[in-house]
Amino acid sequence: YASCDSFWVRGRIMSGNKLKWIAMLTMLIDHTGAVVVWPFIEAHPEIHGSGDNLKLTGLVMLYFMMRLIGRIAFPIFIFLLIQGFSKTHNRIMYFVRLLLFAIISEIPFDLAFTLRGEDVRAGQLVEFSYQNVFFTLAFGLISITLIDAIDNLCKEPSLRMIGILLTALGAMAIAYLSRADYDVMGIVAIILAYAFRDNMVKQMLACIVTLSVVSVIEVVALLGLPFVLKYNGERGHGNKYLFYAFYPVHLLMLVGIRALCGNF
Repeated sequence: YASCDSFWVRGRIMSGNKLKWIAMLTMLIDHTGAVVVWPFIEAHPEIHGSGDNLKLTGLVMLYFMMRLIGRIAFPIFIFLLIQGFSKTHNRIMYFVRLLLFAIISEIPFDLAFTLRGEDVRAGQLVEFSYQNVFFTLAFGLISITLIDAIDNLCKEPSLRMIGILLTALGAMAIAYLSRADYDVMGIVAIILAYAFRDNMVKQMLACIVTLSVVSVIEVVALLGLPFVLKYNGERGHGNKYLFYAFYPVHLLMLVGIRALCGNF
């Protein structure tokens, strides 16, 4: 990372676990806005308005602020995915963990984002129109694993380029067909972040610019760049399974809070 040796990276104090905490906190803020605050706003149109006629009440402004803060999370998780890919001793088990928790998290995710109380009371717990971000990360991990293998094994430049392109298109197709979170552009962001893995600034910018194609508000993720530039290359102290467990657990807790507020 010598090319990043500037004011922003002096005194690198951020371990991978510290970055993970920042990503989890901003994700929690984002999901609290989406799962708890927004349903409350929808339930009281006489106060907050509705549709394209939302009133800028304090709660509405709080909601939008929470969703903006949440844009910081995914690029940091992509950065950590690339770091994990480069340092893990077993990429297959890394993929298995991501896929396992993608499956575990799907019911909490659906309860939080796609199902309503009447659906659950009718016995529906799973909905397949929109899948959680663990699937996106798992598909992205597989794509960069194959790209890395092609890059190392294929000596013919043209064949190597064709192999990488087909791998990328295949992963993008899987993300699209499965309706994984962030869809096709999530996979593109992961692949581009991997392509610029030797330069943290370019890596994050490529990721954020790509996600901004989906929605311009993703540029707010630039606020996470100073934290990433303080990364010291160490994993740090903490249980590596914390994030895996945190994802489904925090979603279930938010669903419970929404139910207690009478909006589920």
